[in-house]
Amino acid sequence: MNKASHCWRCEAHCTQQCSRCRVAFYCSKECQKQDKWRHEPDCDDAALKMKCLACGVVHEGMKKCVNCLEAVYCSVECQRSHWPRHRPSCQTTVERVLKLVEKLKTFSELKEKTPGLAATYYWGNQPAVDMINLSMNEGEEYSNPLALLLCGVGDPRNVLLTIASLPDVYQKQVMFVMNDICPCTLARTVLLLYMLYKGGDDMASAVIHIWYSLRISEQDFTSLLLALQELVDCTELRTLTEEFMDIPDDQLIQLKDVWNTWLRLAQREGSWVTKLRQEANSGDFGREKGINHYIHAIPKEHKNSTRRYFDTGGNDMASAYSLRISEQGFTLLLLALQELVDSTELLTLTEEFMDIPADQLIQLRDVWNTWLRLAQREGSWVTKVVDFNGFFGTLTFTTAYRPMYFHLPGGIKMQSRKSVMTNL
Repeated sequence: MNKASHCWRCEAHCTQQCSRCRVAFYCSKECQKQDKWRHEPDCDDAALKMKCLACGVVHEGMKKCVNCLEAVYCSVECQRSHWPRHRPSCQTTVERVLKLVEKLKTFSELKEKTPGLAATYYWGNQPAVDMINLSMNEGEEYSNPLALLLCGVGDPRNVLLTIASLPDVYQKQVMFVMNDICPCTLARTVLLLYMLYKGGDDMASAVIHIWYSLRISEQDFTSLLLALQELVDCTELRTLTEEFMDIPDDQLIQLKDVWNTWLRLAQREGSWVTKLRQEANSGDFGREKGINHYIHAIPKEHKNSTRRYFDTGGNDMASAYSLRISEQGFTLLLLALQELVDSTELLTLTEEFMDIPADQLIQLRDVWNTWLRLAQREGSWVTKVVDFNGFFGTLTFTTAYRPMYFHLPGGIKMQSRKSVMTNL
């Protein structure tokens, strides 16, 4: 929940405000950077003071150029005097807008001619928004029930953020009325909300994985199938969820068709998803240009995985470089594991680069031996591993300039003899 003197990202107490709008609070530049896409629309609305392009005066009530809506002026006289300099950029902006309109018109006509080209948007393309934001609207002391209508709700990100942002003192009922033109999208939203209703906090992690991951664990997959089957078998959603959710009977029938399809698809094996995706993409002539534009706009750490998703639907494990290593790398890994297993002292083996107590070294040897045994196994057994537990200690890493401490397995101590290690 956004409130005064608390970071709008992590909710830590702070006094530093956004230098642009002077409304939002952030405890650090990192929090402000992470919250940029959610805060930017509100920041634009709040930052009413703008600079006149002609005279440079800064105040409220500026007038925008009616053609490009980019240039701002404090008066008609300033706009007229600045027009000779503004005209080239103004005309360029107008031309770009007209070209974009033509592209959108062409795409709309293409969708009408080829209905199969229409996409199903399982993920929203805007950051989640707290739609109530009590502290900035009714006030934190507000204590009456609330009701919200969400037209074209898409995924439930806005609903969940809104609920999570309600102040702890608010104990009244909040009713969300959600609709969406796509049965698949609404079916998934109902499925996720039902899993949260049924499992509570224990199911939150599984729902997030099912929501955003291309691959899920056996345990999450089992929970998903169970929830789907219960939704398919129910006669009334209102009864199944004890009035937590409700939907008209005719629409429930449509959602059941989707859930039944998902259950059937869950029984199929092989790379059929990738093949269907490639067949559909081969007839979409504007696909590559649109995908390239999208990938260019997202953070660089997500570019490779997003490209794999668009190309294969996430089923091409051969391209998942983080999950597969070369034969040479595998050989080096086995050699290192064997040397660690055979060592009697880590301090001696690494020439005092690392050290660890003898009792903890025994525990690590058990892990390394397990990895060596698993390396000999073949098949798809690894996809069935659901969870594992470990122990934690403190790694001490000393450089030529300053000591650095990390929490890592085993209580290992490391000492660097090279100052370049400070970059790690």
